Amino acid sequence: MGDIFEQIERERKNLIKGKDRFTLEYFRDKFQPTSFLRDRFNAKGEYDYCLDDLRCIIDEYCFAVASAGTFYNLLPSIKIPYEFGEANEKLFFYFMDDSYSRLYGIWNRMGNFLNIFFRVVKDNKIYFEKVIDSLNHNPHNQLQGFIWLNNFRSNSDYKKILKYRHPIIHKAISYSAYFKKFIEEIARPKNPGKLVEESELKIIIEEEREKSLMFVSNSFDQIDAGIDNLVSFIQKSFVRS
Repeated sequence: MGDIFEQIERERKNLIKGKDRFTLEYFRDKFQPTSFLRDRFNAKGEYDYCLDDLRCIIDEYCFAVASAGTFYNLLPSIKIPYEFGEANEKLFFYFMDDSYSRLYGIWNRMGNFLNIFFRVVKDNKIYFEKVIDSLNHNPHNQLQGFIWLNNFRSNSDYKKILKYRHPIIHKAISYSAYFKKFIEEIARPKNPGKLVEESELKIIIEEEREKSLMFVSNSFDQIDAGIDNLVSFIQKSFVRS
């Protein structure tokens, strides 16, 4: 078991590009430009709590993606007929589901932090997209930090986060959705009346697994940029107000 944890830790360090990204010191440095607002917006500990919660969920996301990557590397070679149930594959999909959920949560925490300062959404309805949509009416909505956040809220990557996360929470975990996809591929091949070739089915399965892992693995730079633009927007809004 220790060897698996060592592999996960290597994956984690590779994902965050070294040991200093997303650490406690990283967060202190990144959010330092908003520290002049802390006393004003920390009456109930909200400022401190939201920052700590954001740090924790990003740390959990790093672990989930690193774990998914580790078990992806341990997946067995694909055999046809394809059989589900191999332990490493179950663990791969388990951590993929956790990654999607954590990634969605990260952006909601950023929305929550914004809402501390602007109070545009009720506490029980704080979602990243709701906060950003409400801030479109803010007098500082032409600041570059907000423009970046607003563009991200509307782009295809954020829509993918919603697309992946919603069925996992409400309809079907990705393991069963994945299984359903291949039943459909076999039942409805591109050429009616012709079975899917074994080699083609292998490619479909491999591409689907790789595509989902690459999506979450490539999200760290966006998280980093999101934090920079979040901080910039808050700082400049209150310096100018």
